[in-house]
Amino acid sequence: MNPLSRWLQTRRQRRDLDEASERLTQALLDGAWSEAIDAGRLALEHTAALHGEDDPATVAPRYALAAAHLGAGDVDAAERLAEQTLALAKKHPVGLEPPLPMLYEQRLAIAERRGDDPMAGELLETLARAYDRMRAPDRVAHASVLNRWALHLARHGERLRAGPLFSRALDLIDASAEGLSTAEVLYNRASLAPEETPAAPRLADFDRARASTPSPELLARIEHNRATVLEESGDAEAAVAAYRAALDAWPEPSMSRPTLVRLARLHHAARRYDAALPLYQRARDLAQADAEPDVVARLDTWIGDAHSQTYR
Repeated sequence: MNPLSRWLQTRRQRRDLDEASERLTQALLDGAWSEAIDAGRLALEHTAALHGEDDPATVAPRYALAAAHLGAGDVDAAERLAEQTLALAKKHPVGLEPPLPMLYEQRLAIAERRGDDPMAGELLETLARAYDRMRAPDRVAHASVLNRWALHLARHGERLRAGPLFSRALDLIDASAEGLSTAEVLYNRASLAPEETPAAPRLADFDRARASTPSPELLARIEHNRATVLEESGDAEAAVAAYRAALDAWPEPSMSRPTLVRLARLHHAARRYDAALPLYQRARDLAQADAEPDVVARLDTWIGDAHSQTYR
């Protein structure tokens, strides 16, 4: 091929790539997954023709095409592409677009979609280690990954490993930063502390979280879990006050059923049946609306017992 023909061909390929990339971008924004897959394949084909099959320039269209497949529900195709993209990116980690952490985030989303907990944990650890090696990582992004990894560990029976990660996340968060909040991490650290952790440090975390202007839903969760710690430590009256604060904070009544039940059980145990009964009934109404007959039956038993105790 003579130089002029080669120049014309390259120019045509760049034009075709630009057109395919525009189609791909718009389809992804619109959630038009079939269109995005078609455009993504073309964009990848044109990029490979211009730069080579294994060139870092193909990372971006591979990533976008994987996102299109994931949006369309084809998790197998998304996983294959994400694995290929990560393998290529690891060979050329500098100056990637999108950057390597975003590629790991996509692979993590695929693992979570599959319910592949071991892979999700492995990816979270890899992401956290990658941020640890960066010279000037985004502090909030770094903290978010540490928080998510700690949550994963705590939910899989490794609370001792999770605690220090929550603490590191707290050290990284700027109080004014958007995204992950200090209150959220404090709530996680207190709620998921190892069983042998004394009540005092957990309550201190909950108090700091309450003072950090959490959202109404997070405040309700903080108050509910604070109440459970107070209850377990024998301070029933303080637990009652905290459960009441949680009830006041829940943004939707449907979210309040666990709090209603715990508070009703506390009143029941203290023989305050008149206080317990309306709480049981509210919880029962919510369980009935959610079509949970087993919960309704259990609440009916407690309601019956409270009524029988009332008239003794």
